[in-house]
This record gives sequence, structure tokens and C-alpha cells, in this order.
Amino acid sequence: MTDEWDVDDDAIWGYVSPSEARVPEPPVEEQLYVGLSVLRAGLARLRAWVSGDAVPGETRTVDEDRAAEGGGALSDALRDRLAPPPDWTEAVAALDEVVGPDPEAMETPPLVYEPAYHDAPSIVEAWGTRQDAVVLEPPPRGRLGEEDGAAWVDAQREEGAPWVLPRLERWWLRTPDGLAFVRALLDAWAAGTLGRGVIGVDRHAWRYLRRAWPGRAPRRVTLQPLSAGALARWFRALARQGGASEGSVEERDDGRVLPGAGRPSEPGPAATEEEEPPSTFLQSLAAFSDGDPGVAWALWRHSLRAPRPATAGSATAEVPPWADLDRPERPDDLDRPGLLLLHSLVLHGGLSDATLAHVMPVDRYERRDRLRTLRRADVLTKDGETWRVTSLGYPVVCGLLRDEAYLSDRRDDG
Repeated sequence: MTDEWDVDDDAIWGYVSPSEARVPEPPVEEQLYVGLSVLRAGLARLRAWVSGDAVPGETRTVDEDRAAEGGGALSDALRDRLAPPPDWTEAVAALDEVVGPDPEAMETPPLVYEPAYHDAPSIVEAWGTRQDAVVLEPPPRGRLGEEDGAAWVDAQREEGAPWVLPRLERWWLRTPDGLAFVRALLDAWAAGTLGRGVIGVDRHAWRYLRRAWPGRAPRRVTLQPLSAGALARWFRALARQGGASEGSVEERDDGRVLPGAGRPSEPGPAATEEEEPPSTFLQSLAAFSDGDPGVAWALWRHSLRAPRPATAGSATAEVPPWADLDRPERPDDLDRPGLLLLHSLVLHGGLSDATLAHVMPVDRYERRDRLRTLRRADVLTKDGETWRVTSLGYPVVCGLLRDEAYLSDRRDDG
């Protein structure tokens, strides 16, 4: 498996057509481990049920006992040095290569697939701010039925100036009025009557809108998913920005220093894959996050632990074996209303309790019970009045929706 470990930092970010995007694959050993773990867990539950020893809600496996061993909590100050919040400068610069230095001169305004995790900063918005473009704001969702999408955008833009519309998933609802609003907006955008503007959208939302809007986006691009090698280079660059240029993170399985935690670049030619095999942790992280930078960064930061005493002299922090990493588990026996709830939150980038009542035909007490259960499982979080999928739970939710035959965010058919 090649991972382009000798590519410079400048090549971490790049935009491609959706059909060319390559989702990272997990290591072969992890695929085998997952299959065996599922089988072992199923047999354990069956034995417990037959013997009458089953404990409701108990899903702990024998392998999870290893998670408590080794490194303890890392200080917030050191975590901020090793994994500071990204500023997305390089990702914004990569978008310049797609749109060009003069947004007004571009012949075809692109539709940009944003990185999926909705609580991450919008790269499209950051790019628009750097270009002095007008950043459009959506109406409150309660007013979608009272407004026209094209007129709402036209009222915000400035004649002759470029504009950006980040997070299209927040500009509509899965209701007749909400769809009418976004259809009018997209009709005017595709016809060019709103001037030159760039729209950012989540893949899930666009897959749904392609079936609700009969028009066609003239051009679509997506950020190339980050491979294990790209994550290593990015994490190393972030650690340098955080002031941890002499730091290192050890991968507990084999005592190898991970190449993504601020370790200074060594002189001489770049190491070949045989000389420096890619980290299995970062390979698993890239595959689990689908190469989404916001999700990968959040899980990387979450995974950092204080080094064990035996390695404290050579490592600033460590990460556990991937199989032992504490992360949200896939919800068991999730029924159709629960799946619809998760799908609604993914489609719209988060919703309030009041808005969920309009898009989900479920009794409010039943809905609240499911929301609280998923919150306890670290799959959902509530920010003010808005429920959202967590960064760590996002891959779990996406995998669940794919397996249950919801519109897949990985396929691209228009």
C-alpha cells in the first residue's frame, strides 16, 4: 500500500472531481480484527443470554480491558501544543487553484463538497473571507416558508462582487416549504442570475437535493480525502505551529514514533515505505474518518495520552492501539425513527428540537428519549438549542446510514 510519504506539505490539500476522490482503506489486519471482534462479541452475547447472565446495555468486550492500561490524561496545554485547532490556510489556498484568483472572472462557478463534519469551520467561508467576497447568511429555518430563496440571496449580495454560500445544508428543510426555498435558490444560481458565487455543501445533503431539484450543477469539486501520509504531514505541521517542534507521539503497539506529532524532519532523502512503514494508527484513522480533516483532527486530539513511565523520556505523548481507542460505538438495534432522526441531523447540519418536530413524524417524548440515548452514547451533542452529530460519532452514523441503504455519501451520480 503506497501512501506518498515523500510528498511535501504543500501537497496535503487538493481538490478533485467527486468521481476521482479516493476514500482511504483500513489496514488489512484491522479488517480481519473487526470481523473477528464482531463474531466474538456476538458469541459472547449469545452465551450470556443462554446462561441468563446478560446485563442490559453492557457491551464491553475482553479486548476493551486493555484500554485502561498505559498512558493517562494529557494536560490541556500539551494537547494544544501537539494538536492545536487548524487555521485551514493551506486548504483555503488549494481552493484558489480551483476557482482562480479572480472569482468574478471564473466561467463556471463550482459547487464545492465541504468536509462532512458540520461543526468544523467552513473552508468555503474562509476562502470567501480571504477573497473579500460577500458571505451569505441563511434565514432562520422558521422563515423558510415565508421567503423565496433567490430573492433572499439577491438581497444580500452586492452588484459586481463575488459571494460565497457555505453550508447549503443549513439553507433548507425536508418539508415542502423548505424544498421550495432551496429550489428557487439553486435555479437562479445555475442560471447565472445571481452573479458569480461559490456554494459549499455536505455530500449527504447534495445527494438528497439531487432528487428534489431537477436542475444540474455545472461543476462540482471535492477536497481529496486525506490519506494516512497526508494526515501525518498535516499533524506534524500543526504541532510545529503549536510550538511542539521537538515533540513526538509514540504508537503503543510497537514503540514506533508516529510521523505526525511534531517530530522534526530529518536531513537526507525521504524514507521509503520499506524504511519507514506508515503508522497503522494513522491508516486506521484515515479510513475511519473517510479522510475528512475535521473528523480526523478531532479524533487525533482525543486519542493523545500521557506517555507511560517506560517511554516518558523519549515521547511527549502516546496513542493507544487503534482497537483500544475510546470512541463511540455503533448504536445497537436502532429502529426506523432513530435512523430517520440521525439522517435528518446529517442532512441539515444539525436541528433544534422545534425544527425536528417538523421533519420527523414522531411523538416528542419518543423523540426526546432517542436524542438523550444517543447523547449518552456520545453520538449526539447539544449546542444551545441545536442537536448535532459529534465529530467522533460522525463516522459511526455515516456507516450506519450506508448499511441501512440510506443515500450514500460515497457514491456520486450527479
